[in-house]
Amino acid sequence: MSDATPRFLDWDTQFFGVRIASLSALDTGPLDGAAMEQALAWCRDERIACLYLRSDSDDVTTLRAAGAHAFRFVDVRVTLDCPVGTMPMPTVHEGVRTAKATDVPALRAIAAYNHRNTRFYADGRFDPARCDELYATWIEKSVNGWAERVLVSDAGAGALGYLSIHLRPEETAEIGLVGLAREAQGQGLGKKLVESSLAWMRSKGLQRATVVTQGRNIAAQRLYQAAGFRTRSMELWHHRWFDAS
Repeated sequence: MSDATPRFLDWDTQFFGVRIASLSALDTGPLDGAAMEQALAWCRDERIACLYLRSDSDDVTTLRAAGAHAFRFVDVRVTLDCPVGTMPMPTVHEGVRTAKATDVPALRAIAAYNHRNTRFYADGRFDPARCDELYATWIEKSVNGWAERVLVSDAGAGALGYLSIHLRPEETAEIGLVGLAREAQGQGLGKKLVESSLAWMRSKGLQRATVVTQGRNIAAQRLYQAAGFRTRSMELWHHRWFDAS
């Protein structure tokens, strides 16, 4: 049987105010009923309120065990990648610049409503206001150094959108958060941010770009595919709340 001991999540616990842990079948291998019972017993001993479970979309063993043990399906995690080192040189668009500390209030306001198709909202148990604050905090931390670079779209009146970039091993960069102000949507600014981010990666000698989005976010998938990304993997997120058992 796989070692199905979950990992306690300090940051999530502090942020949401309940004890949270995570378990990944990508690390353990497929989780059968016995392994799932082991994980749930650990959670009860540790007074865990919510357990996140992540698995490959083709991992039927874990999918069945999750369904049999009262997990709630909340998201499809789609990872796309792009060979930025060998693709035609991306365009650097006018009006896209590096974020500044003075942009943070505007970016926080945009982030607070831009990510409502993610698993935290889909779960239905997390306070929506805390979910809004999660992404506002995320983009603020990104501007303040957590991300390698945050690009913003600015036509002269202030930031109307953002895209964060994180460096990863093996000459890879990952696109983190992408969001646009309501009044800026449908104007091609997302495309400009993505293409400008690829140009920045290319200028740094990076060879590969990755991005994660939701299975329900078809618009985002089409945006990345138009920029040269292709789907690499699909995974499933389930959540288990213990006061519901």
